[in-house]
Amino acid sequence: MTSLWLYVVLTAILKIPKHASGITYNEKALSNSSFACHSSFHHENGMEVTIKLFLYRISLNINCHLYDISKDDSKENRRKNLLLYTSAGLAPSIMIFNSTFSKVFYFKMTLGEGLETWSIDIPREMITFNTDVAPVEQWFVQFTMHHGLDMFTTDGTLLDHIREPVLQWEDYFGDEIDIINLVPFVRNTKGTKSPCASDVAILGLILDGKINGVFLGITELGFMHRDTKWHNMTANICATLNDDCADLSLVNVILTNTRLIILSSLGLFISQDLCDPATEQIKFTRSDFCGFEMLPTTASFSQLHSFTQVTASCTSFLPSFVLHDAVKLMASLGKDSLVTTPNFNASAPKPRTKKDDYLKAKIWYNIQCLANKEDYEVDYISLSFNKDKTLSQESTCFYSNDPFTKWYSCLPQRAKGEKLVSRRVVSFLVDAQQNTGIAVLSQQKDVLVWVNKLTDHRLHAQHKFPAYRFPERDFVPFGMFFHPNSHFLYVYGNQVWISSDGGNTFILLIKLDNETVTETDACVYSQAIVFVTDKGSIYYTKAGLLRYARLTTVNQDFFSMYFDHLGILYQLSMNATSPDRMAVPVMDVNTLLQADDLGFDGVLSPQYITEKQMVFYSHEPLNPGVAATKSRFYNLHVDKALVYGPGGSGLISKVFTHGNPTGFLSSALVDILEQYPTESSTISPCILNTLTILERAPGINSYTLQLSTSAYPVFHMPLMMIVVGRPSLLDVSTENHWDNTDSYIMEIMVHSKFFEQGKTSLAVIVTQASLVCDVTTIILTLKNSCSYLKTMHYVLHVPIAASDWLSGEDQTKHNVSAVSHLLKNLPVNYRPPSTLGISVPLTENFYNADPSKPRMRDYFRRSKTSGRYKQCANKRNRSECGCTDNMKLSFSVAFSDCKEKVLRMKFPVSKLPLSFTVKDERGSTNLSTPYYITVIEVNNRTNWEISGSDVTSSVIKMREYLAHKLNTTLYNPDGLTISIHGSELFHFRVSTVPAVSFCNLFDEFQIYVDDAPLAFPGQTLLTGISMIAIGAIIFVGFVIQMYEIQLGNVLQRKLLRRNKVSSKSTLSSASSEESSKKSQQ
Repeated sequence: MTSLWLYVVLTAILKIPKHASGITYNEKALSNSSFACHSSFHHENGMEVTIKLFLYRISLNINCHLYDISKDDSKENRRKNLLLYTSAGLAPSIMIFNSTFSKVFYFKMTLGEGLETWSIDIPREMITFNTDVAPVEQWFVQFTMHHGLDMFTTDGTLLDHIREPVLQWEDYFGDEIDIINLVPFVRNTKGTKSPCASDVAILGLILDGKINGVFLGITELGFMHRDTKWHNMTANICATLNDDCADLSLVNVILTNTRLIILSSLGLFISQDLCDPATEQIKFTRSDFCGFEMLPTTASFSQLHSFTQVTASCTSFLPSFVLHDAVKLMASLGKDSLVTTPNFNASAPKPRTKKDDYLKAKIWYNIQCLANKEDYEVDYISLSFNKDKTLSQESTCFYSNDPFTKWYSCLPQRAKGEKLVSRRVVSFLVDAQQNTGIAVLSQQKDVLVWVNKLTDHRLHAQHKFPAYRFPERDFVPFGMFFHPNSHFLYVYGNQVWISSDGGNTFILLIKLDNETVTETDACVYSQAIVFVTDKGSIYYTKAGLLRYARLTTVNQDFFSMYFDHLGILYQLSMNATSPDRMAVPVMDVNTLLQADDLGFDGVLSPQYITEKQMVFYSHEPLNPGVAATKSRFYNLHVDKALVYGPGGSGLISKVFTHGNPTGFLSSALVDILEQYPTESSTISPCILNTLTILERAPGINSYTLQLSTSAYPVFHMPLMMIVVGRPSLLDVSTENHWDNTDSYIMEIMVHSKFFEQGKTSLAVIVTQASLVCDVTTIILTLKNSCSYLKTMHYVLHVPIAASDWLSGEDQTKHNVSAVSHLLKNLPVNYRPPSTLGISVPLTENFYNADPSKPRMRDYFRRSKTSGRYKQCANKRNRSECGCTDNMKLSFSVAFSDCKEKVLRMKFPVSKLPLSFTVKDERGSTNLSTPYYITVIEVNNRTNWEISGSDVTSSVIKMREYLAHKLNTTLYNPDGLTISIHGSELFHFRVSTVPAVSFCNLFDEFQIYVDDAPLAFPGQTLLTGISMIAIGAIIFVGFVIQMYEIQLGNVLQRKLLRRNKVSSKSTLSSASSEESSKKSQQ
């Protein structure tokens, strides 16, 4: 019940090189030797760019050797290294880690005959127990020569191959093909990668129209090898279309945590859940958008009728006169008529078809890894059409959440009284941390960002922030994206703007001339970001930094940039001669960064502002042959070093453009690192000193001058800043200081405000770090959520071993254990009674299910139409249901099909104490206030009641506060009891109420009430009849006694009379027979 406290200490260690006055971060030792490692399921190549390993169902087997990049990687050299380090008592170690796991494993130290590699075998259970298909973080691996020595450190990745969703469908993505014949017709490519494993990527081909279809390439190694598998998915898409799909072509492709989404010329297609078992070709469904399912130029009556049915949900958005005209048109047509679109103006252009709209549409996705997914975490995608809204369209922008079946308009509503102007949504994203919708709109000559709250996946009409209007009037937006797993929002086009507060404010990062950013990619490991322009320029930055660099310009018609999971940057393009028809060169970012010289020829005029800051004014070129725009400062120069040849350097912090003074086009504010001299120190040594005017002493009219050696305390300045993605969720405080070793330390204290579930990112930015540094931004993800180990359990009044629950013994026999008499074997296909009686079960839950046997008490129509199998759905018999021991032991209604035994009690059950425990990593405690609870019966039975709850003032207040949220009574768990007035099975679910814990704790328990009396009115009727019978017997006895009736004599006389009557009848019959004989004679 305690709130979350988190204490983080971050340290920046600065090193001062001997011949430099600047600051150096991430100092790294260089080595010519590295480890080459491979698993038993992957081919060996000692000179690979990086190490990529795979984890399968069995153990992880790794073999490693040490090689020198300057020497031949031969078996002899491998053997020498093995002997050298093993004889010294050293062997490699591997650290496997991701955001929630870290563990170190040690290789075997062996000197066997013929061995040339170190080896290790790690059981899968030592890394993870789970084997189900689900989004899971790809691990990072780090090899060193003995953990802690930091020798020959080599990085790599480890992918859980059997759990990654998209990899389970590799064989069901259509036909695997060779695309050599497609390469000449490719005009662009679109890439996407798994949100949790960047090495798993998909590349789609954009064709020129001469060939149609959807063709995707899949890699599990981050395009490191030329083994990309290409699939023709045209048939999979066409299977969902009833009409001709000859014009089908790919526009974009997105891979979410559980879905593959394809935007094509014929619509948006959503795949089935990738976590489903892969047994047949993957299936897609097409999403319909109101106003964009347009009729072709000619259509039959049946096609028009089908169109009106599809768009029936859009009628509420159409003007009445449009509907009226449509009805008149339908009425005037015969069934077999051909509908032709009227041509009202012969010179008017043809109406755009839905294909044109989808070809220009854009799809947007906020990448977030949903491993260890919480209930409040969900994927969103949005689709924006590059057009203005018409009367027949609900919107030109739509968004939806997984499973992407319901679509909503992402066009922000107009405020009351707002002027009606044309607006177009350029891009729309859902902020997963602040739970808001962010839209970039183009409105006349303005570009705005609107942020609206989301509730139950729907946008509020009211804005969370005032609309942000970009000050640069020449800004033309193209798109928007969040850096993965962080809260840095980038809006890009011919400029790039960054926001860290969810769209409330923005800072200009890049301003381009005659270029537009059209593609981006980002890395979650190095926090790097690349922007690709339509002119082939590649710009590079890191998350949160306000500096960037131009890496290079690629002179190709088309290409894509791709970061793998380790942050290695690849350039993807087509090459018909390679095995997978791709060219994937590695882009050496560090080399390109260091070669980025932004110097220019021009006159600079310096001006001191303080001892630590100067302003340099750039004058227009004196040489007529030099363009004025080439000799000026740009935003690209921000955070670059301005170095003066004779001596002196500084860091450009701001850039200004202006027209005054005349001839000076721009200026730069520079933080001095090394003092700029006006003369050389050999000619004028005084420039090495500082002249300071001291304050006058009291009573003295003269000033004192002090000459001192120049020294600038550039190190003792704040080096880190923190950005919280959702400030309202957590209280975050920091303390910064320098210690005696010149280390800058930031202490972060995090405290949760309320028991509100949610997540936020915590980004620590090294503000003065260079783009060359490996680490410039540290991003942590914090969740206000329940611990994965925290559970609630019902405490049985008598301990019962698992063996008793699972044994097949009949509890009626005398040789079974004493505890087994407390258990009841449920009948096959049992369902509890309903309010209509024992013989009329109405619940959907079966217990001890077996599809091969008849359903119990299936007498009435309502009973026959209710009841659904879970584990036994679509199975032929119980053995196919897959019931495990854990399912049989579980009280959960989700596994009722497998439940064979339940707790048995005799009627009546009166005031049975209920007690629960809460277990977590710290132990077990009894459930008590303030864990208020609710109790329901899952099969809707009503003849039970709760009592004994201590109704305090807190309970009364909580009941009033949660009355609109809860449909049942709230109870205090202390002293709780239950009484059951019915018979047979009762299945209860006990849950804690919200706002008292991060956890939505619950547990279930079952009680079978045996030997119960007949239910009403059977018991009442039986009692009444018995009482009447007893009363009648007493009355008869009273009459006999009162009138001294001799019951024996009465019975005797009756018997004698009966005998006489019978004898008389016998004699008469005999005489009649004799008379008849005589008459015959």
